[in-house]
This record gives sequence, C-alpha cells and structure tokens, in this order.
Amino acid sequence: MAGIRFVDVCKRFGKVEAVKNFSLEVHDKEFLTLVGPSGSGKSTILNLLAGLEDPSSGQIFIDGRLVNPVPPGQRDIAMVFQSYALYPHMSVRHNMGFGLKVRRYSKAKIEEKVTEAANLLGISELLDRMPRELSGGQRQRVALGRAITRDPKVFLLDEPLSNLDAKLRIRMRAELKLLFERLEGTVVYVTHDQVEAMTMSDRVVVMNNGVDQQVGAPLEIYDTPKNVFVASFMGSPPMNFVQAQLDLTAEVPVLRAGGVDLPFDVHLPTGSMARLTRRPLIVGVRPEHIVVTAPSKSSIACRVLLVESMGNLNVVHTEVGQHRLVITTDSAFRAAGGETINIAFKADKVHLFDQSTSERIDLFNTTVA
Repeated sequence: MAGIRFVDVCKRFGKVEAVKNFSLEVHDKEFLTLVGPSGSGKSTILNLLAGLEDPSSGQIFIDGRLVNPVPPGQRDIAMVFQSYALYPHMSVRHNMGFGLKVRRYSKAKIEEKVTEAANLLGISELLDRMPRELSGGQRQRVALGRAITRDPKVFLLDEPLSNLDAKLRIRMRAELKLLFERLEGTVVYVTHDQVEAMTMSDRVVVMNNGVDQQVGAPLEIYDTPKNVFVASFMGSPPMNFVQAQLDLTAEVPVLRAGGVDLPFDVHLPTGSMARLTRRPLIVGVRPEHIVVTAPSKSSIACRVLLVESMGNLNVVHTEVGQHRLVITTDSAFRAAGGETINIAFKADKVHLFDQSTSERIDLFNTTVA
C-alpha cells in the first residue's frame, strides 16, 4: 500500500473555489474519512486524487510520486462509487475480473484473484448471477470485489453505503472496517454521515466550503471541536448552542444568556475567568452532558416540549426562556409535555466559543483552540 500527500491543492470551477489550499498527509494503511455536507469539497478531493479532475494549483503525491500529470489508469488506485457502476450485461464474475482483463492478465490469474476476493467478501455463490439479480448489499460487495482484485495502492470510496437501507448500512459499516483491516489497505472514504466517520475511521477530516475545518481522531474531534461548525456537525443529536456572557459577580459564576442564567461552576485560574468576563460567547453543550436533577443553585428549570423514545434512550426537547435545549436521558425517564423539570450541565463538558470567530476557546489557556 502507500501514503498520500496533498500540498496546497486548490480546485476552481469558474469563479467557484471548490477546494481551498488543501494540505494533508494520509499515512500508509490508514483509514481516513472526509466528512461534510453537500458542497463541502470532499468528493472533489476524491476526484482529484483519482485523476478524474485536475487541480487548479498544488501537488498530489501517491507513494512519494507526483501524480498531477499521471492519468487515472496509471495511478494504481481503485474507486468504489455510490452507484456501484456495475456492467449490467456482465455476470458478477466478469464484473469483478474486467479490470484485470483490460490489463491483459491471463484467464487463470483472473479466475484466481476473483475467487480469492469472492471468498473474502462471502459472495462466492453469486459469481454467475447478473447485477439485476442482486440486492443492494450484494451489489456493493461486488463493487468492492472489483476493487480488491486489482490489489491497488489506494482504495477510494465515495459514499458507498448511502443507497442501502438503515439496517444494512449499520452492518456494512462494520464489515467494511473489518475488511480493510484484513487487507491492510490505505483507504480514503467520503461520506456526509458523521456516524460513519466516527465509527469507521482512524482519522477524520471535517470539510466545509472547500476548507478542512479540523483533522484528527474521531473522539478528539468529538470531544474538542475546533469551531462551532465542527461541534454542530459531529454528534447526533447535535450540540446545543446559546449566546451568553460570563458573570463572576454571582455566588456561583453564571453564563447570562438572554434572561437565563446557566451555572458555570468550573475551577479555573482567577485570571483566566476574569479574561472571559463580558466577552461575547457561544455556549455549547452536548445533549448527553445535560442531566435531569433536583432543584439546586447549580440547576435551572425548563419546560418539557416533547419526549422522543428511542428504546434505549429518550431525546427530550425542552424550553428555557427563549432557548431550546435537547437532552438525552435513559429510557426510564418519564415526563409529559408542559411539565417542568430541573436540569444541570456537566460543567467540565461545556464548550465556549468566541462569538466573533466561532472558534473554540481553550478554557485553561483562554486562547483559541
């Protein structure tokens, strides 16, 4: 397999800059995911790496080799598309072996590699079927098998699970991860689904408007998001946000948020707390970091709007003054719409962002993270 390196890569379509100064190193045998909303530039990066698009500027290296001038067929990559792109008039066997036939492999070698890939993917009994006779999950395995037979340096996967139903998508997430661990392949995976990014990746690149917002391990990005966009995109249900200012004059420090006081009893150096005072802030807290509690000086009262039972947990929509907060509870929690409950934030899990820049503030250094 091979490592990949992007150096100041830009891609423009007319006046639209789809990718802006993108620099990144993908390590050998790493599973890296590009995640972001539609139009964020993630698929464009994959197409640039595959050679389906040419960069407007910058350099792309595969295994130390500059590939900007190299045509797609000579880059030693294999790509699995969202549509699977199977030839409808060919059997599974011929679909999987077609790339090898084009490269003039012998019939014996093609049969050997197709059989090996089919055994690995558990589709040996499907080799003589036509694509129209396959389910969505089976077609996806065939598309993967076609990529595997080529034994490429890099696997590129562009939203390969998006056409599957929810139950099959969950199962295939695990199967894909296990498959590439066995193959020890270098994988660049594109998805808009943050759950896929969190569960499958060694590292994640969060994209928005053609810019890599944050790069890191899934839990690193989840626990210490760099800015409001990353914090809101990674996590389901998403993080709650409230605009506020820190007030140290109360008995317990509070974040004053439009008529609602949010207790903020965090043990920070006095100087650090003082520098945050009266600074326009955005308070971010994840639903699982808000707990239902008894009334106290560290809790706030809120009105229940709706309780969504998910079986293993509840998603509770609440109203505090003019603010809406979503919290998660265990399945035993019961409340009716209109009922008042008391909640408290896990103070060490609260995130503060600068209102002017949307960047996260490191509470222990009071600098932008």
